Amino acid sequence: MKAYHRGMNTMRGTQSTGHEEGSVLIIAMIILILVTLLGIAATTTSTFEIEVAGRDRLRKQVFYAAEAGIEQARAVLASQFAISNAPLILAGQAPNWNFALLGSDMIAGGVADATGFDFATGAVWLNNVQFGQFTYTVRVWNNNDIGGGVVNDTDAIIWVQSNAIGPNGAAASIVVSLLGGAAG
Repeated sequence: MKAYHRGMNTMRGTQSTGHEEGSVLIIAMIILILVTLLGIAATTTSTFEIEVAGRDRLRKQVFYAAEAGIEQARAVLASQFAISNAPLILAGQAPNWNFALLGSDMIAGGVADATGFDFATGAVWLNNVQFGQFTYTVRVWNNNDIGGGVVNDTDAIIWVQSNAIGPNGAAASIVVSLLGGAAG
């Protein structure tokens, strides 16, 4: 007698040997771990790039604040140069920056006078000027010209320096020389 098995569908070649059970789960976990590590690396890189961009922005802003100090000082000094040197120019004499070396009060022996040939001892023209979240200070000093002195300019050249400071210790400094002369 022959026995037939109904309803049984056996497939040959797809039977489990006992060693493959759970391998799909392990592969899925490995892929999940790799994707997670990739996400963490991307987040860390993005965070770092945002911090670098923020520092770069702050560095540029503090530089612009120092530049604003130079530009303000140039405008003030140019105007005062013309006024202070008009009598010399009319008399045919060489103009000078002596007024600038006396500081913003332009009084000999005043508290703002230059006392040396560098920023630390230069004449104060703009002190702790607020520029947004930054402040700048501008000082002027003589270039130690031959025959001149700390407050006696003989070659119509001076140094102007603007130091700006801002949040998180941001700082910038710009130094320029100004050459004064008679126009026309």
